Amino acid sequence: MKSDHDAGAKTLLGQSVPAGQSTTNELDSVLTIIFNHPNLPPFIAKQLIEKLVTSNPSPAYVQRVAQAFSSGQFNSYGSGKRGDLKAAVAAILLDPEARQGDSSATANSTDGKLREPVIMMVGVARAFHAKADGSGFETRGANMSQDIFNSGTVFNFFRPTYTIPQTTLNGPEFAIFNTNTSLSRLNFTNTAIYRQISATTQTGFSAL
Repeated sequence: MKSDHDAGAKTLLGQSVPAGQSTTNELDSVLTIIFNHPNLPPFIAKQLIEKLVTSNPSPAYVQRVAQAFSSGQFNSYGSGKRGDLKAAVAAILLDPEARQGDSSATANSTDGKLREPVIMMVGVARAFHAKADGSGFETRGANMSQDIFNSGTVFNFFRPTYTIPQTTLNGPEFAIFNTNTSLSRLNFTNTAIYRQISATTQTGFSAL
């Protein structure tokens, strides 16, 4: 509550937050300190790479993307301002490491990632040019341990640093991947192809 706001001076990450600020201004001050911290670019870079390309990027890959985030520029992409996501995403997708699996000469067995259930389902839907009827799709991930609006904690359905059992590989999405959920993935895809997943269609995946 606003009445509980401590308007005194504070120190965050070695930076001073002046006293007497409104809650809104103080939040802006705190976010500015975090945004300008040197650890932020590599942290954001690694998180984005894990979501878009591979769960196990090399330190060099992370550093290249972090540099694009910091400078706000990658080739012709970006505004030149710190934190420009167009520059960061371009650096991620156009990096040689993102495409090294295209050739057997550069392929790496630790590349890639497991699609989390929601992303997997959307991918199947797009493959069938699906149209939403506005009901039910959000619960389809429950059998795959990803009921969209019911995360077990406020920190998502899995930790970004989850290690795949019996390996040294990072694999966040594997935290909710087991015998049951893997079969649910197959059942979802089978139903989408050969049956229906909506009361508004008779067969296939022409609508959701």
